[in-house]
Amino acid sequence: MLWFVITLLPVLNIIPIFNIMAERYLYIPSVGIFIAGGFLIKKISFTSFCLRRCRIPLVIVLLVGYFLQTSSRCRDWKNEFICWEKIVEREPKSYRAHSSLGVLFIKNGFEKEGVSELQKSLLINPSYADAHNNMGTYYQLKNMYENAIKEYQEALTIKPDFSEAHFNLGVIYSKLNKYDTAVNEFLLSLSSTSDNPTILYNLARLSQFEG
Repeated sequence: MLWFVITLLPVLNIIPIFNIMAERYLYIPSVGIFIAGGFLIKKISFTSFCLRRCRIPLVIVLLVGYFLQTSSRCRDWKNEFICWEKIVEREPKSYRAHSSLGVLFIKNGFEKEGVSELQKSLLINPSYADAHNNMGTYYQLKNMYENAIKEYQEALTIKPDFSEAHFNLGVIYSKLNKYDTAVNEFLLSLSSTSDNPTILYNLARLSQFEG
């Protein structure tokens, strides 16, 4: 029990982390449960002949159960689509899952489904900056710059140091020939991340247009 609590302690969100829950958080804590279970089965097997005879069948039943569950989960992780679809199916209120699935749909040409998932994400959590940024990226790809700018600005209202949103705004403003504004967005993007060669390239390219 002590092992379980100690190994689970870092992910109990005492110090907030990105995910509240995840199966992987139980990998190491489960080791203690299995060891304790093994000792328990061994101890029980010495109490009576009947229980001793049941020991092996019990272990087999447990192993078969774990095998079937593991096989099922492996199918869920076959690819990104199946993984996120299963997460959305299991956790329909997960705004992160809807947003990630939406991005996958759009990347693979299923734009209608992708936009629908992004809208679901924002309906669940209107303050999810990544979903606004992802929606802006979709509008940007469709050359709907006004809508894209609105989504990026909304993302930055929620998360002012969102480097990717600043960068995306810089790209749009450079296409609209608003070079000074574009440079400012690239600089803001650079201040929120480490030296990014793509940002530096765009700054160098736009330096000839400044003024």
